Amino acid sequence: TLPVGNRDVRAPAFSGMLSTGRRREERGGKVQEMPTVWELFDLTGQVAIVTGGAGRLGSQICDGLAEARAHVVVASRKLESCLRKAEELSAQGTEAFARSLDVTAGTAWKELVEAVMGKFGRIDILVSNAYSGRLGRLEEMTLVDFESGTRVGLSSVFLGTQAVLPVMRSSHKGMIINISSIYGIVSPDHRIYGRTGM
Repeated sequence: TLPVGNRDVRAPAFSGMLSTGRRREERGGKVQEMPTVWELFDLTGQVAIVTGGAGRLGSQICDGLAEARAHVVVASRKLESCLRKAEELSAQGTEAFARSLDVTAGTAWKELVEAVMGKFGRIDILVSNAYSGRLGRLEEMTLVDFESGTRVGLSSVFLGTQAVLPVMRSSHKGMIINISSIYGIVSPDHRIYGRTGM
Protein backbone atom coordinates (compact mmCIF):
# COMPACT_ATOMS: atom_id res chain seq x y z
CA THR A 1 0.00 0.00 0.00
CA LEU A 2 0.97 3.61 -0.47
CA PRO A 3 0.21 6.48 1.89
CA VAL A 4 -1.99 8.98 0.00
CA GLY A 5 -3.07 11.90 2.11
CA ASN A 6 -4.26 10.37 5.38
CA ARG A 7 -5.16 6.95 3.94
CA ASP A 8 -3.36 3.91 2.59
CA VAL A 9 -4.33 2.66 -0.85
CA ARG A 10 -3.35 -0.38 -2.89
CA ALA A 11 -0.46 0.46 -5.19
CA PRO A 12 -0.99 -0.04 -8.94
CA ALA A 13 1.55 -1.87 -11.07
CA PHE A 14 3.15 1.42 -12.16
CA SER A 15 3.48 2.89 -8.65
CA GLY A 16 7.14 1.93 -8.34
CA MET A 17 7.99 4.14 -11.31
CA LEU A 18 5.98 7.25 -10.54
CA SER A 19 5.22 9.50 -7.61
CA THR A 20 1.64 9.65 -6.36
CA GLY A 21 2.03 13.01 -4.66
CA ARG A 22 0.53 16.18 -6.13
CA ARG A 23 3.10 18.62 -7.48
CA ARG A 24 3.01 22.20 -8.58
CA GLU A 25 4.43 23.39 -11.87
CA GLU A 26 4.88 26.80 -13.42
CA ARG A 27 3.33 27.20 -16.87
CA GLY A 28 3.01 30.49 -18.70
CA GLY A 29 3.93 32.46 -15.59
CA LYS A 30 1.23 30.77 -13.50
CA VAL A 31 1.69 28.06 -10.92
CA GLN A 32 -0.67 25.13 -11.51
CA GLU A 33 -1.34 21.98 -9.55
CA MET A 34 -0.54 18.98 -11.69
CA PRO A 35 -2.70 15.84 -11.59
CA THR A 36 -1.49 12.88 -9.60
CA VAL A 37 -0.70 9.50 -11.14
CA TRP A 38 -3.93 8.22 -9.61
CA GLU A 39 -5.89 10.93 -11.40
CA LEU A 40 -4.09 10.42 -14.71
CA PHE A 41 -4.72 6.66 -14.75
CA ASP A 42 -8.15 6.62 -13.09
CA LEU A 43 -10.65 4.60 -15.15
CA THR A 44 -13.43 4.55 -12.56
CA GLY A 45 -16.71 3.52 -14.16
CA GLN A 46 -15.23 2.94 -17.61
CA VAL A 47 -15.86 -0.40 -19.33
CA ALA A 48 -12.94 -2.26 -20.91
CA ILE A 49 -13.16 -5.35 -23.14
CA VAL A 50 -9.99 -7.47 -23.26
CA THR A 51 -9.81 -10.18 -25.94
CA GLY A 52 -7.62 -13.09 -24.94
CA GLY A 53 -8.38 -11.79 -21.46
CA ALA A 54 -8.02 -15.19 -19.80
CA GLY A 55 -4.58 -15.83 -21.33
CA ARG A 56 -1.16 -15.01 -19.90
CA LEU A 57 -0.78 -11.46 -21.19
CA GLY A 58 -4.52 -10.73 -21.28
CA SER A 59 -4.89 -11.72 -17.65
CA GLN A 60 -2.24 -9.17 -16.67
CA ILE A 61 -3.93 -6.51 -18.80
CA CYS A 62 -7.22 -7.26 -16.98
CA ASP A 63 -5.42 -6.88 -13.64
CA GLY A 64 -4.02 -3.48 -14.65
CA LEU A 65 -7.40 -2.21 -15.81
CA ALA A 66 -9.00 -3.45 -12.59
CA GLU A 67 -6.35 -1.62 -10.52
CA ALA A 68 -7.29 1.54 -12.42
CA ARG A 69 -10.92 0.84 -11.31
CA ALA A 70 -12.39 -0.03 -14.71
CA HIS A 71 -15.17 -2.58 -15.16
CA VAL A 72 -13.48 -5.45 -17.02
CA VAL A 73 -14.99 -7.72 -19.68
CA VAL A 74 -12.88 -10.88 -19.93
CA ALA A 75 -13.43 -12.22 -23.46
CA SER A 76 -11.67 -15.35 -24.66
CA ARG A 77 -12.32 -18.66 -26.43
CA LYS A 78 -12.97 -20.79 -23.34
CA LEU A 79 -15.82 -19.59 -21.14
CA GLU A 80 -14.51 -21.54 -18.13
CA SER A 81 -11.21 -19.64 -18.24
CA CYS A 82 -13.05 -16.33 -18.59
CA LEU A 83 -15.27 -17.16 -15.61
CA ARG A 84 -12.23 -18.03 -13.46
CA LYS A 85 -10.53 -14.73 -14.31
CA ALA A 86 -13.73 -12.72 -13.78
CA GLU A 87 -14.27 -14.38 -10.39
CA GLU A 88 -10.68 -13.56 -9.41
CA LEU A 89 -11.21 -9.90 -10.34
CA SER A 90 -14.60 -9.78 -8.59
CA ALA A 91 -13.03 -11.15 -5.40
CA GLN A 92 -10.72 -8.10 -5.46
CA GLY A 93 -13.65 -5.69 -5.77
CA THR A 94 -13.80 -5.21 -9.54
CA GLU A 95 -17.03 -5.52 -11.47
CA ALA A 96 -16.04 -8.14 -14.05
CA PHE A 97 -18.00 -9.87 -16.80
CA ALA A 98 -16.98 -13.10 -18.56
CA ARG A 99 -17.89 -13.88 -22.17
CA SER A 100 -16.79 -16.57 -24.57
CA LEU A 101 -15.75 -14.99 -27.87
CA ASP A 102 -14.68 -16.28 -31.28
CA VAL A 103 -12.75 -13.20 -32.40
CA THR A 104 -12.86 -14.36 -36.03
CA ALA A 105 -16.68 -14.23 -36.26
CA GLY A 106 -18.49 -10.95 -36.85
CA THR A 107 -21.71 -12.33 -35.34
CA ALA A 108 -19.86 -13.22 -32.13
CA TRP A 109 -18.59 -9.63 -31.90
CA LYS A 110 -22.10 -8.28 -32.40
CA GLU A 111 -23.39 -10.54 -29.61
CA LEU A 112 -20.56 -9.44 -27.31
CA VAL A 113 -21.27 -5.74 -27.85
CA GLU A 114 -24.98 -6.30 -27.23
CA ALA A 115 -24.25 -8.22 -24.02
CA VAL A 116 -21.81 -5.60 -22.72
CA MET A 117 -24.18 -2.75 -23.56
CA GLY A 118 -27.01 -4.67 -21.86
CA LYS A 119 -24.94 -5.07 -18.68
CA PHE A 120 -23.03 -1.78 -18.49
CA GLY A 121 -24.62 0.55 -21.05
CA ARG A 122 -21.25 1.66 -22.38
CA ILE A 123 -17.94 0.53 -23.91
CA ASP A 124 -14.96 2.81 -23.38
CA ILE A 125 -11.93 0.61 -24.09
CA LEU A 126 -11.18 -2.32 -26.38
CA VAL A 127 -7.88 -4.15 -25.95
CA SER A 128 -7.36 -6.45 -28.95
CA ASN A 129 -4.99 -8.98 -27.46
CA ALA A 130 -6.16 -12.35 -28.82
CA TYR A 131 -3.58 -14.52 -30.58
CA SER A 132 -3.47 -18.03 -31.88
CA GLY A 133 -0.68 -19.38 -33.98
CA ARG A 134 1.16 -22.57 -34.70
CA LEU A 135 4.58 -22.78 -33.12
CA GLY A 136 7.41 -24.13 -35.19
CA ARG A 137 9.49 -23.41 -38.23
CA LEU A 138 8.09 -21.46 -41.18
CA GLU A 139 8.99 -24.16 -43.68
CA GLU A 140 6.89 -26.66 -41.73
CA MET A 141 3.83 -24.39 -41.55
CA THR A 142 0.86 -25.05 -43.84
CA LEU A 143 -1.25 -22.42 -45.57
CA VAL A 144 -4.13 -23.40 -43.25
CA ASP A 145 -1.89 -22.67 -40.23
CA PHE A 146 -0.87 -19.31 -41.69
CA GLU A 147 -4.42 -18.25 -42.57
CA SER A 148 -5.71 -19.30 -39.14
CA GLY A 149 -3.07 -17.17 -37.42
CA THR A 150 -3.91 -14.23 -39.71
CA ARG A 151 -7.64 -14.49 -38.94
CA VAL A 152 -7.04 -14.44 -35.18
CA GLY A 153 -4.17 -11.95 -35.13
CA LEU A 154 -5.30 -9.50 -37.81
CA SER A 155 -8.87 -9.98 -39.00
CA SER A 156 -10.10 -10.01 -35.40
CA VAL A 157 -8.71 -6.49 -34.90
CA PHE A 158 -10.77 -5.28 -37.87
CA LEU A 159 -13.93 -7.09 -36.65
CA GLY A 160 -13.55 -5.86 -33.07
CA THR A 161 -12.94 -2.27 -34.12
CA GLN A 162 -15.91 -2.42 -36.48
CA ALA A 163 -18.13 -3.79 -33.69
CA VAL A 164 -17.30 -1.24 -30.97
CA LEU A 165 -16.85 1.83 -33.15
CA PRO A 166 -20.56 2.79 -33.38
CA VAL A 167 -20.82 2.72 -29.56
CA MET A 168 -17.67 4.82 -29.15
CA ARG A 169 -18.74 7.27 -31.84
CA SER A 170 -22.13 7.77 -30.21
CA SER A 171 -20.44 8.63 -26.90
CA HIS A 172 -17.78 10.77 -28.67
CA LYS A 173 -14.97 8.92 -26.93
CA GLY A 174 -13.21 5.61 -26.66
CA MET A 175 -9.85 3.91 -26.79
CA ILE A 176 -8.83 0.96 -28.97
CA ILE A 177 -5.51 -0.67 -28.09
CA ASN A 178 -4.06 -3.31 -30.43
CA ILE A 179 -1.41 -5.58 -28.95
CA SER A 180 1.22 -6.97 -31.29
CA SER A 181 4.48 -8.83 -31.03
CA ILE A 182 7.94 -7.40 -31.32
CA TYR A 183 8.52 -10.24 -33.78
CA GLY A 184 6.62 -8.24 -36.37
CA ILE A 185 9.72 -6.03 -36.42
CA VAL A 186 12.63 -8.31 -35.54
CA SER A 187 13.22 -12.00 -36.14
CA PRO A 188 13.36 -14.26 -33.08
CA ASP A 189 16.50 -16.20 -32.26
CA HIS A 190 15.11 -19.74 -32.12
CA ARG A 191 18.27 -20.98 -30.37
CA ILE A 192 17.11 -19.44 -27.09
CA TYR A 193 14.13 -21.85 -26.98
CA GLY A 194 16.35 -24.94 -26.84
CA ARG A 195 14.44 -28.17 -27.41
CA THR A 196 10.94 -26.70 -26.99
CA GLY A 197 10.23 -26.95 -30.72
CA MET A 198 9.50 -23.24 -31.03
